[in-house]
Amino acid sequence: MRTHSKTPLFLMELIIMLLVFSISAAICLKVFVGARKVADESRRLDTAVMMAQTAAEYWKSTHGDLGETAEMMGVVPNEDRFVVRDEKNWIYLEFVSEDMTACIDIMNGEEKIF
Repeated sequence: MRTHSKTPLFLMELIIMLLVFSISAAICLKVFVGARKVADESRRLDTAVMMAQTAAEYWKSTHGDLGETAEMMGVVPNEDRFVVRDEKNWIYLEFVSEDMTACIDIMNGEEKIF
């Protein structure tokens, strides 16, 4: 009477399960990396909104005085504009004032984000 060993079947099953687990782990890792990118972008946009709102409130409280607004933001104005940099988030605020109106742009390099 011959009996066949079941070891090859067990090894095949083990290899298939390892393959399934490794594919699942790769998919989960990709999802987590994507979530991290979305969270970083969201944090950058939140910071941009807060910077713009702060600059607008300072400008409003100084009744349109660019020098006082720049002083409150902690920078020195250059004629009709000033720039505030946030090195942590790689963004900067560009504040331009003309004829009692203000234009506040938040930039990420050359891209306007807010």
